[in-house]
Amino acid sequence: MVTRFADSSSTLTIADALLRKIAVKIQLSPTNYGIAVDHYEAVDKFLGREASPIAHVFDGLYPQGSMAIGATIASRLKNDEFDIDVVAKLKIARDTAPATVLDALFDAVNGQPGSIYHGKVSRNSRCVTVDYDRMHLDITPAVRMPELDERTSTIFHAHENEPPANHRHIVANPWGFARWFAESTPEVSNIVEAVLRKSTDPVPDQEHALEKSVSLIALQLLKRWRNKCYDSREGRAPPSVVLAYFVAMNSGSARDLFTELRVQSNALYASFAHAHREGKLVAVHNPACATDVLTDRWPADLAAQRIFLGDLENLSAALDQIEQDPTVETCSNVFGELFGESVSRVVTEEFQKRFADNAAGGRLFSAGGGLGIELAASGLSSAQQLSGAAPIRRHTDFGGEE
Repeated sequence: MVTRFADSSSTLTIADALLRKIAVKIQLSPTNYGIAVDHYEAVDKFLGREASPIAHVFDGLYPQGSMAIGATIASRLKNDEFDIDVVAKLKIARDTAPATVLDALFDAVNGQPGSIYHGKVSRNSRCVTVDYDRMHLDITPAVRMPELDERTSTIFHAHENEPPANHRHIVANPWGFARWFAESTPEVSNIVEAVLRKSTDPVPDQEHALEKSVSLIALQLLKRWRNKCYDSREGRAPPSVVLAYFVAMNSGSARDLFTELRVQSNALYASFAHAHREGKLVAVHNPACATDVLTDRWPADLAAQRIFLGDLENLSAALDQIEQDPTVETCSNVFGELFGESVSRVVTEEFQKRFADNAAGGRLFSAGGGLGIELAASGLSSAQQLSGAAPIRRHTDFGGEE
């Protein structure tokens, strides 16, 4: 049984309180979010400028991936995603050779020597990347397919080290995935729907972490955990879009963040374990576009899948530790292993100081016979939830009465 801080209308575990603080810490800062948006808008203008070699076929950018669904996290680890993934709409024949399209986009962004992005651009198998200090912007060229669902598009795959025979055209719909994610997680704010409706396709405004649904926060925590697992590994990590798919498929079953994280980790494990037992790779298709295989490049083989399955087993065992010993010390140690020692240490210290300050001020509350704290002051809950709470005798730190 997990120890809970009780109030008049809901309960909050120590684990939940610390997880919410970690969620705040891994968000992009408002400054960095603003910088990312500025880069997005600057590249959009640069590709559409009069001197751009693709100006006559460039039809603007729109965000995809984590930025489109509000799940971007801050750059704290080597493999973390402080980036914006965008689609560049092109008015060209969709059967154009993939290498030709990617090379043309690279040339357009890289520009002439002395231009703003020259030397900061790399050409990848499906996108062109602009590298900045502590972030990057991935631009995927795409051609609309008007006969199919809105924004279903052809994207282009052409690895530079592969022969042209291996290059291919892929039918995909990242815009449709963002729309499906919003519809599948109805408790998520209107942030996704708002950006999808705007013809100018701006990057959506950033929500504060505690304004997001538990499903969306759980996704961000899973991404942080995934990044820590793969920070020092070679090869691909599980794509964020795959994690988002499973979160959306299992959202809405939990009220608190710790339970939601538990539900989501169990669902991930069940899906991967089932496939692995049958000797198959997990296959995930975009619900908005059946031909868009979200797992087409990961897992590459059963060995890669088994590594992630082992990570999920470790995650489950770590969450079991908290269930069995739900103390601040255990939560801090476990969350340090899962999300990074630095962020866990900071939030634990802040939590302990807040609790001690509240205790010293006599602001501990009891409701329904349980231990409580004034969550409103810490930003972890609403003041309305505490309206029926009653003060109790002061405690020192986490137990002993004065």
